[in-house]
Amino acid sequence: MAEDDGQVVGLCGLLVDAEEAEAEPIVVRSSYRSRGVGRRLLERVIDEAKRRGVRFLRVRPVARNVEAISFFYDAGFRSVGQIELLMELPGRARLRWKRGIDIHGHEFEY
Repeated sequence: MAEDDGQVVGLCGLLVDAEEAEAEPIVVRSSYRSRGVGRRLLERVIDEAKRRGVRFLRVRPVARNVEAISFFYDAGFRSVGQIELLMELPGRARLRWKRGIDIHGHEFEY
């Protein structure tokens, strides 16, 4: 947990399952973003995962969240371990998806 003057401004959890763990959630109050709070929280979680003997640390940002993906990439997350595919079913207004993710020769929207 990150605090400023007694107020919580961010938090990050670590869910450990043997050699695997997940940093979840990582939340920083909007007025404190881009100040290094998230980076320090993530560094603390990484250190704790190492201390516990975790082999793989996972994060699961939403594919459309370019800022989060860049944040995690800069923090050293460079391997894709799992892919979740979605199908938008008819009956509601279609979302505006972006094009541009290629996986094994197949183009996906995000």
